Amino acid sequence: MDELQQLLQKRLSKLEHAICSIKSRAIGSSDTTEVELLAYLAELELHIDAQLVRIEQIGHRVISSHESTSAAIADDVDEWKQRGDLKRLRRRSMDAAALATEAFEFAEFAVKKAEHAALEARLAKADADKAEAHASCVS
Repeated sequence: MDELQQLLQKRLSKLEHAICSIKSRAIGSSDTTEVELLAYLAELELHIDAQLVRIEQIGHRVISSHESTSAAIADDVDEWKQRGDLKRLRRRSMDAAALATEAFEFAEFAVKKAEHAALEARLAKADADKAEAHASCVS
């Protein structure tokens, strides 16, 4: 397996691990206390806030790169292949690898945002349940 494949496999494994984290923390066990959830939520918020500007820039690059991919570029690539233009083909390969790395970073951030939203939903439900229990005791 070459270096790019190893890198992409590593990033994919990291995403799979993050998704499992959502399942276990946000959806998961009832033995996790509200204090633990709030602490982890605060940790996630710090992580998200610290990366927000950078991730927005990456998102714009990933989207604009996708939008600029067209039949004309495919025609250029075919021409480079026919001419044996290794310099341009290698550069395209390096650019695609860099874009893939950024896309994975963007996806990892999106997973963190999803985990944050799931935790917020879990805590909001707990608050509603407590309020309902309190209201039934008061009446």
